[in-house]
Amino acid sequence: MSTSRRPLESSVLACSFAKVNLGLKIVGRRRDGYHDIQTLFQTVTLHDRLRFARLRTGKIDFTCNDPRVPRNSENLIVRAAQLFRKETGLRAGVAIHLEKRIPLGAGLGGGSSNAAVTLLALERLFGRRMGDLRRLRLARSLGADVPFFLCGGRALGFGRGDEVVSLPDGRLATLLLACPDLPISTAHAYRWASLGLTKVRRANNMARFRLRFFEKESVFTLFENDFERVLFARYPLLRRLKRRLLSAGATEAQMTGSGSAVFGVFSSVQAARSAEARLRSSPSLPALQTFVVRSLPRSHYAKRILTAFE
Repeated sequence: MSTSRRPLESSVLACSFAKVNLGLKIVGRRRDGYHDIQTLFQTVTLHDRLRFARLRTGKIDFTCNDPRVPRNSENLIVRAAQLFRKETGLRAGVAIHLEKRIPLGAGLGGGSSNAAVTLLALERLFGRRMGDLRRLRLARSLGADVPFFLCGGRALGFGRGDEVVSLPDGRLATLLLACPDLPISTAHAYRWASLGLTKVRRANNMARFRLRFFEKESVFTLFENDFERVLFARYPLLRRLKRRLLSAGATEAQMTGSGSAVFGVFSSVQAARSAEARLRSSPSLPALQTFVVRSLPRSHYAKRILTAFE
């Protein structure tokens, strides 16, 4: 186990960024009860903020500004801290405060991002670098999307989404995220999607998927999100929201992950702001959170996290 030569900080600040899925295909069911998927991840500038501070007592003290966020081991931040202490033999405790901004249950990966950043931040806070393979193993045990958030940027995801192949950074894009007050359980979404799948697991052809990506002129037209088929039927608001984004000037619109956030791609920040105003003034779209964001390339991702660490 190596130890950082940097002097130990008494506290660490970190940014935890959201993601969108630019496409998501459910390939089939696995014997372990999960699903094989093919997806294209992209980090965006919407983020939570976390503060980590060392404690002399050997406990994990977690707080959050959002009362809906669980404080126990159901929370991925707490689980990540527990795994880190066990993996490194750390006896000291840590106080963690989460300033939540990424909407819950929206398919934006907030919990997974929080968990990945917790591993990175605790390494810095306690001067105990785990190394890439150990860190990746812990990330995969925490959840399917967690490994992606160790590197961010743009990447292909396979298997449960925990097999990640980084891609070159594309051109910066402006997106409008529209998040209705409609948290959707990922487990429920997969269960509903399973109703339309055959029992036979189809081959997850990584090479063919890569080729399909590089043949496309725009990653935003790679393929549709398979969850739209089952969730739009159950939640007509989501279908209406996608149509409103397109009618407001989005060149493409799609639901991200297992919902419920829907994003539109716009030619400029000004165009996205104009569409945001139209959506927020619509009486048929109540309790809607909106965010104008930019895609966050890998070349900037680590710097934006690490800047908060300094």
